[in-house]
Amino acid sequence: MSTKTNNSFYHGLGKLKMLWLSVLLFFLTAQTEAQLSASFSTNMQSFCLKPGEGLVVRFTDETTGGAHTNDWSFGDGTTSKAINPVKTYTSPGVYYVNLTTKNPSNDVSATTKQIIIYPAPDVVFTTDVNSGCSPLKVNLTDKTATPEIKDPTTGVIYKDRIASWQWEFGDGNKASTIAPTVPHTYTLSGNRKVILTLGTERGCKVSSESAGDFIKVIDNAIADFYIPPANSCKFPLTVQSSNFSGTGLAYKWEVRGTGSAVISNSADFSPFITFFQSGSYRISLTVTNQAGCIDVLNYDYVLPPSQIVNMFSAPDSACDKSTVNFINQSNPDPISQTWYIDGAKQPITKDLSYQFNTPGTYVVKLESQF
Repeated sequence: MSTKTNNSFYHGLGKLKMLWLSVLLFFLTAQTEAQLSASFSTNMQSFCLKPGEGLVVRFTDETTGGAHTNDWSFGDGTTSKAINPVKTYTSPGVYYVNLTTKNPSNDVSATTKQIIIYPAPDVVFTTDVNSGCSPLKVNLTDKTATPEIKDPTTGVIYKDRIASWQWEFGDGNKASTIAPTVPHTYTLSGNRKVILTLGTERGCKVSSESAGDFIKVIDNAIADFYIPPANSCKFPLTVQSSNFSGTGLAYKWEVRGTGSAVISNSADFSPFITFFQSGSYRISLTVTNQAGCIDVLNYDYVLPPSQIVNMFSAPDSACDKSTVNFINQSNPDPISQTWYIDGAKQPITKDLSYQFNTPGTYVVKLESQF
């Protein structure tokens, strides 16, 4: 008995398998070749360009969709086919960077990004006072124009506004402000250089320094004197001023008060001052040095009414051959006293006991020192 094979059946089965295999391969190919989508990012360390320098920008390809080639156009006429190119810009401007990608199936995808490179600020600052006597107060003001750039395509103007000011005053002091003007007081003499560092909203930092003698601080004159206490209990009384201001300067003395007083010579180094009555006085000395710096010192001087009483008590008559006691009632207690009877000096004692041996009229005198 023989077996007959149906070759047409197997032949049809083989065609069916080949068909399913083709469908499967097409499906796998469709799965592996995803849609191409161009994309990139930039790494900019700064957003401003300083004169004479270049700004380095790193581009990173972030395209999805499988293998592809790159065509870069950096917006300034230069191109590249690198995967992750590095570009140096030498001029501020608004640049449109384009990345065009192509895969092995000749699918094309492109994307464009805008890059704004600002000019660095041209730092300019001024001061309201360049020189003067210490302590010297100045106001420093930033006059820098806001950096800006115009897009030639759209006409839009982009500005990188100044956001911070860092000042170095040249005397060891510094200040950080959020306003363009800063006050500062110099207390020591000498020439000072000022440095200003600006920070913009886009993170640009630029510094500029002045000449070494931008601020000139001159030593001030110093007025210094002393008026000694009065050494007399009677008016008019005269005292001599003690001037400690130094020599080689110009002086001007003044005295004002509730009483009457005069100065021997108001331009003298240490003049005499004569007071004619008690009262409260203000003595002023104005000193001017060779640089024209002026200093004034006021001194309050009080001369109270005299409260010193020099007196003694004793009977106004007595018998001859009797001893009479003279009691010293001076106030305050004197530091020394001297008694006289008819001009004859007596022993130095606070109180005096004296025997009159001859009848007559006698003059008793007490001199006290306070």
